[in-house]
Amino acid sequence: MITPFPSSGYFGGTAADYLEIPANGTLKSLEIMIRDTDPEFLNLRGIEFYNGSEKLNIDKKNVNVSQSSFRDSDQTRDPYTLLTKKGCHSALQQNPSWKISLPAGINITSIRLYNRTDGWGIRSRDIICTLEFNEGRKQIHEVNDPENVISVLANLISEIESPAEHQVNDNGTPFTVNISSILKHLEHHNKVLTREESNALAALIPTNKGSVWGDDEFKLAARILVDQKRRLRDASTGIRSFAFALNTRSKLDRLQLEMDGITSNLRQDQLRISRHGIYDSGLLRKNISAHLASLRRAMLLLQDHGYMSVLCYGTLLGAVREQKFIFHDDDVDIAVVLNDGVANNVQKSMNNIAEIFKSDGYGLNTLSDKHHNIHVRDTSNGGVLDIFPVQIVGDEAFLHMEKMNWRSVSAQWFENIKLVELHDQLFPAPGNAESLLAERYGETWKVPDPYYEWTWPLANK
Repeated sequence: MITPFPSSGYFGGTAADYLEIPANGTLKSLEIMIRDTDPEFLNLRGIEFYNGSEKLNIDKKNVNVSQSSFRDSDQTRDPYTLLTKKGCHSALQQNPSWKISLPAGINITSIRLYNRTDGWGIRSRDIICTLEFNEGRKQIHEVNDPENVISVLANLISEIESPAEHQVNDNGTPFTVNISSILKHLEHHNKVLTREESNALAALIPTNKGSVWGDDEFKLAARILVDQKRRLRDASTGIRSFAFALNTRSKLDRLQLEMDGITSNLRQDQLRISRHGIYDSGLLRKNISAHLASLRRAMLLLQDHGYMSVLCYGTLLGAVREQKFIFHDDDVDIAVVLNDGVANNVQKSMNNIAEIFKSDGYGLNTLSDKHHNIHVRDTSNGGVLDIFPVQIVGDEAFLHMEKMNWRSVSAQWFENIKLVELHDQLFPAPGNAESLLAERYGETWKVPDPYYEWTWPLANK
């Protein structure tokens, strides 16, 4: 299939697919603007400045940042949030922009720009970055640069095929960009695609709303995502950038099938698509004894500090339904029962629990601003535990339910704690676990559904 570049200018918002802009010199200012004849949003996740491999810390007291407009729902209206990866979001306008001025200047070699981590990132492909250096020198970088895509792909093709097969024109670039041909060459090479190569290949795949993929697009997206994981095993992938095209269960199934074929052909561990991204298939089941030990250790630590904990959510679901970790699950879920009866003490209690784990040598991955749960990492095996509160207030138990909605269920469900079996070991669980699971996952909770509460809308087909 010969294709134009439907997503020319593509870049993502993760460590696997950000945009890197070469910028050698003493930077005095940077303006990011969407150049388009129609009104558009400027909506980015973050920006970083580098000098070699060193990320530079930008003190907001030493710079001036401005933004052309703000959307009405943006409560902070703080243009500095782009510097902390909390994003910027303009109003709908023609040529929206964000600008940073650095009066003292900073010595840099590159800039990293992080997009939205969903399908709406396609808005950013027409960004133009204007950099001003000492002595008034200017550099303009256009994100949507088809010639750069062709150049990157030409180098990729020449690297993975024999010189006799490599046909170029007088400018040294391929006459055509043929997805089928690229896939054929990649199939027989163990090469791990670089970030720049992955982004150039992603430019060949439609990502707008209403995008339709054929066989080649599914195969190419699968190879891009597999190689993102091969390159950065512990990082997120850019799968959410393809959300508009992957809008049904059957399409996700098809992508999974293609990923399975690629990992098998490359003799790599199988990867599994989940609502959290892409992870090693059956991550918890790969080292059951270590994760069970980590779970027991965490529960005993909480007990030593006066907290009762029980299995919850996906871990409870697996224990009650299968007596095993769910095949596609990637972390262990624990609920801590808080009985002080004061609803607004939840965050204070969770802060205390976070300090307990931190003091015991656990890594504290996340302390959410929006929710009450915390993520802790067992440094002995790398396992992640997601720890949630259950706040008992009278006859009600408040906890995170569907889509992290904080609401109440019957407090009786957490009385008379019982033991449930998980991989031939016993762990504490809510006394009425079946009722809790039905309330949380619906009456069909006994039937496995890998796409439950998916992070983007899916049609049921």
